[in-house]
Amino acid sequence: AFASRFEGYRSRLEEVTSNLTASPTIRVEWFEVEYNTYSSMLSTLTSKLAGCKYQSILLGTGRFANVVTSALQRNNCSQALVGTFDRSGDIIKLLSLRRLEFAIDQYTYLQGWSPIHFASLYVSTGLVLAPPPDSIYLAGPDLITQGDNAGITDTAQACVEDGFPVCPNDLGIGGKKSSCPCTDREQIVIAGVVHGISTDVFWDTVFDAAAQGARDMGVQLEFERYPPQESDELLYRKMSARILSYCQEGVSGIFVSIPDPVVAEAVAACLTLGTRVMSINAGIDASLELGLLHHIGMVEENAGYAAGVKMAEMATIEMSYCINQFPDLPVLGQRCAGFAKAMEDLDLQHGGQIIVPNDNSLLFTRTVEEEIARDGDWSGIAVLISGASAVPEALELKKQRSGLDIGTFD
Repeated sequence: AFASRFEGYRSRLEEVTSNLTASPTIRVEWFEVEYNTYSSMLSTLTSKLAGCKYQSILLGTGRFANVVTSALQRNNCSQALVGTFDRSGDIIKLLSLRRLEFAIDQYTYLQGWSPIHFASLYVSTGLVLAPPPDSIYLAGPDLITQGDNAGITDTAQACVEDGFPVCPNDLGIGGKKSSCPCTDREQIVIAGVVHGISTDVFWDTVFDAAAQGARDMGVQLEFERYPPQESDELLYRKMSARILSYCQEGVSGIFVSIPDPVVAEAVAACLTLGTRVMSINAGIDASLELGLLHHIGMVEENAGYAAGVKMAEMATIEMSYCINQFPDLPVLGQRCAGFAKAMEDLDLQHGGQIIVPNDNSLLFTRTVEEEIARDGDWSGIAVLISGASAVPEALELKKQRSGLDIGTFD
């Protein structure tokens, strides 16, 4: 780990300085100090750092922070900029005293809490989050600086060291009362606003799981479902109004789906109010643009592509189509786009999207039949249903058109 940290430090310094108009010569040295008694290390480092030849020093571990800064003081090297990895009470004090410029926090609390949370979820449900790039869930790095007034207080450090006590527990390490105020989770209010209407069965699990999550964490949940609306535009306006209302009321946090720009505008307004916002399901691009805390869902186009590859493995395809029952919902179009790309890459025929009604089974059948325009058996025809609400109609169609291959989302 230490060698990787050094290599990253060296290569980044070289990259930055190479782009300067008057590129200076940068020499980066690596040296190791045996972890020994404080006096022994102080003597070694005082000798090593004599002459103030280093303008900046990065410590591979915070265990050396006190002794390195003391050695620099002995040599009157006050101009040297010193940063370190890790976080501790001593490091926070050195930041406060301006003897360190920064500390790189890898959030050890999350490294302890997250495995318990994820493992419990897996044991109870069998579910896991899809692996991120390189299969690493990153707990850092985060930079704590001298100017981080909230992050370098004694109370903030006590909360880290005592594991952020949850009321009624107010104890820290060793069973003593913590100086970190315990969090009363019963006072936390989390709101949710999504576009899943009451007749869309896909969202049943989302609402049930949210309720269970709130019970597990002991927080309040405000999460109501909309009945069917006259139009998507009306639904999105109602979502926007509700999102703004929750944020103005001062909820602790809110999760939303972002199916339309008008919803994104309401989310942006929430951010100006200081509300913590994360997104689920729809709106990954908007979530990234707005800088939300997290997006829980999937990259829809990638998922559509994977569906196309799987369809090609399982069926003999002469012509393929993607059925879209909500053309105004961007995520379904993205799924269909990914499916089309897979067909193109696999050199298979693709007839594009078939836009169907979401609430008329007879018109669904007629629309699909007119688009495909083939009598009798439909062997060699493959369709991807972009959302589960159209599956019943598709299965009815399959009864009439034997040989039809169907894949679906959700």
